[in-house]
Amino acid sequence: MYNFLSLQVLLCLHKNMLLFLQRLLQRFHCICYLIFLLYYPYIVLCCQTCFPPPKPSWNKRFYLTTSIVRNIVFSVGQFRSLTGIRFLTSGGVPPSSPLLPRGLFSKLGDSLVPGSALPAYEYIYSNDSELQQLFPTTTPLLVGSRNKIILYFHGGAFCWQSLASHRMMLYAMAKATGATILSIEYRKAPEHPYPLPGQDCFEAYKWLLQKIGDSSRIVVAGDSAGGALAIDVILMTRDGQLPRPAGSILLSPWVLF
Repeated sequence: MYNFLSLQVLLCLHKNMLLFLQRLLQRFHCICYLIFLLYYPYIVLCCQTCFPPPKPSWNKRFYLTTSIVRNIVFSVGQFRSLTGIRFLTSGGVPPSSPLLPRGLFSKLGDSLVPGSALPAYEYIYSNDSELQQLFPTTTPLLVGSRNKIILYFHGGAFCWQSLASHRMMLYAMAKATGATILSIEYRKAPEHPYPLPGQDCFEAYKWLLQKIGDSSRIVVAGDSAGGALAIDVILMTRDGQLPRPAGSILLSPWVLF
């Protein structure tokens, strides 16, 4: 009973804190809210380590994640503009965060090919030779390992979220599967409506296929809107008579329109 009441008090404090920060955001624009977003995961982690998870099957990492997601969903309803929603949902833990699994590294870039129209990316890896294969500097293309590469498209209703918002989940996926992950920052609506997001993802697939030369090593994946984009890529490989990926990972894909 004590733990349940403590949890309710924590969630109530979180909601009140978000409402207070919304007022700060309206008055002082984004500075105060940006500071909060940077430190919020650490604040929640410190608070919730004082109380055990409400269910026996939940560990503290899962408890932390669900609490953050619930508060983000609550916070989204407080904003009436797309800019405000994007500002709230596009943040995430930095690559150097201690909350991320150890033994993994990441490379961020503005474009898969500098100076081209290819999308921005984050590459999560544990093997330097794999990185050298995809992003060679002065050496020829290497054969590298035979590990699977997950080409990931994040969710967000085709309008928001980012590489950073999914970083914690993708690090955990890389750790659990042993695969390397290439996460793509595709263009978003309404500035870039359909089919531009799908074209970005398809171009990323073609780039990756050209780099490694073996579609059996590629798995396309995505959640929500990203799951729809993963299906788009598979259909485009069929229509374009390109080698299809080895498989797909679809997390609550947005496939019914």
